[in-house]
Amino acid sequence: RSPFKSEASPYWTYTHALVKFAKEGASPAASRALAKAVKGNRHVPAFLLGEKTLPKERAEFIAMGEPSEAVAYASEFRFIWEKTPGALDWLREKTRAT
Repeated sequence: RSPFKSEASPYWTYTHALVKFAKEGASPAASRALAKAVKGNRHVPAFLLGEKTLPKERAEFIAMGEPSEAVAYASEFRFIWEKTPGALDWLREKTRAT
């Protein structure tokens, strides 16, 4: 059991979903993890997928569940999503179905 089960930050939820996907593929568990991540911050996928452009500078303050939090996460973790085979296609498919 993860000690961060109740953590809602994209740093935990989206990364947890990515790790599940990397280990298991598009499994039901990976999909549930992604759904939980999206529920916590629905703005992240657009930045990870390049549908919204990351600003050159981050916001001074980051608000949970808001675009500022999504920008912070995507700025640091998009390269990992890009390097994980099939991850962005899976993210696109799952977030368009919701």
